[in-house]
Amino acid sequence: MLHSIQPLSQGLKIPSPLLGMLFWIMASIAMFVCQRLVEHAAVSVDKFSRQITTSHAAIGVGSIIWTLDVAGFFIYEPGIVSKNLELIPALIALIIITLGCRVTIPTLAASTRNSTVILASTVLVIALLTAHCVIVNWQTPSMVYQDGWNIAGAIFFILALTLYMSFSHQRVKLRNLKTPVAWNNWQDWVLGGGVILCIHWLLVNGVTSPPDSLSNTEPPANTLLLLLLIIGSSLAIGTELLFNLRSDRQRQQFFHQGLSLLRASHVSISPAQDHNLAMLADHFNELVNPDKLVLHFQPIVNLRSHSIHLEALLRLEHERLGRINPEQFFLACELHKRTVEVDKLIILNALQCLKHWREQDMLPCISVNIAPITLLSKEFIPWLISALDKLSLPTHQLCLEITEHAIIAYEKEIVDVMSHLNNIGVRVVMDDFGVGYSSLSVLADLPIAGIKCDRLFLRNIQHEPRRQLLLRKVAVMCAELSIPVTIEGVETEEELSIVQQCGIDSIQGYFFARPMPAEEIPAWVSNSLPLLPSLATSS
Repeated sequence: MLHSIQPLSQGLKIPSPLLGMLFWIMASIAMFVCQRLVEHAAVSVDKFSRQITTSHAAIGVGSIIWTLDVAGFFIYEPGIVSKNLELIPALIALIIITLGCRVTIPTLAASTRNSTVILASTVLVIALLTAHCVIVNWQTPSMVYQDGWNIAGAIFFILALTLYMSFSHQRVKLRNLKTPVAWNNWQDWVLGGGVILCIHWLLVNGVTSPPDSLSNTEPPANTLLLLLLIIGSSLAIGTELLFNLRSDRQRQQFFHQGLSLLRASHVSISPAQDHNLAMLADHFNELVNPDKLVLHFQPIVNLRSHSIHLEALLRLEHERLGRINPEQFFLACELHKRTVEVDKLIILNALQCLKHWREQDMLPCISVNIAPITLLSKEFIPWLISALDKLSLPTHQLCLEITEHAIIAYEKEIVDVMSHLNNIGVRVVMDDFGVGYSSLSVLADLPIAGIKCDRLFLRNIQHEPRRQLLLRKVAVMCAELSIPVTIEGVETEEELSIVQQCGIDSIQGYFFARPMPAEEIPAWVSNSLPLLPSLATSS
């Protein structure tokens, strides 16, 4: 029977074991659905996706919590619930819970500051207790305060459960940065369901109707139907949102993959990578800081002219996130629409290093990778000219690298920008040539100052004559078009010899040096320059 109640001394009430077990199962399922909704909101990177996913999560979680609270009364006071159920108070309670979830879920899903998580959890507890009091008051206007210890215990357990799930969620996200692991397991959901049952029992016996209000109340015939409708509506909402998670996750991955093609060609988008991007989004404002955007430089050696060029490569490290993949960081910049700002900070950092080297009588040229959206920004070229003037640096010592994918995607818009940069002396080089959908017409149509062949050209090249022939043809074609060629990824003396035999003299790779901090560059250059003639002749 729905109204089976086992009275305790001093007027306390507990449900029958069967009804209590059914509520525990329902609460455990609710924990599973709510956790999945919050997890999905947490892995959204761009602000638009986060707004949508947190809104969906708030509606779903709010509806499920409201259903648990209302359904819980049926195992204690089914007659009073069904006879006094009114629409307006019920909707008020639902709105309070949903708004509380909408305000707190973004923080609980993303924040890594313990104080912020505790504050958000406290706000959520206040919202849940307020909604519960509205529900109790609509059922029994004669509600009385019965036991303050029960209320205090309920507050403690609600806060403890919220904090446990939030901190556990954070730990899993941090572990996912290194090794993908599973999210909260079934033990958490079952334990959480039991805690919810305990919380509801404490609340019912803490703020409730007088003990004699139930004595002459029999549940109407439609009590079971009403309970099924309440539970069924919540299950329908939760099921619909769960089915939509996979589709939305795939949509986000396609979106991220498309953006990655515009900046870097080696980004692999997967659910594990989405977790990493989400953590970057959580700490993004901390990372967009000149002190965090540290540059290392890798030499590009020209064995014909015996000169050295330097490519600036971003190195990021965070106290909690550890070492960060620069390509993922650039993708996060695209998603946050902060790419232009970050590119300017990186270029300014590289120019300051160049100025420092010039003061030490070093005159290297430097290359900096740049996104197409930055290159096409109207204020970029005036800003670049002003930055070079302020540092008293000649324009010919700066080279900008842009990926082949980006050049092809923005071919029409980018021609004028490249021409303008060439006129002021800043060169633009096509990076990652040969990756994806190469278009040879670009070499003839665009005023590019050179190409960099991707390291994929060197994959097993010593054992594949066809790759050697391909690289040789690229070198001959570019020589006839007066386009300088650089090859990336040379690591062994055998690869160096093959590359030179193919007609390429500008070489970058671990054979010469790994990327190094700016302060190590002068010593490396002074030690390596005398060796270049012997390397050229020996190969």
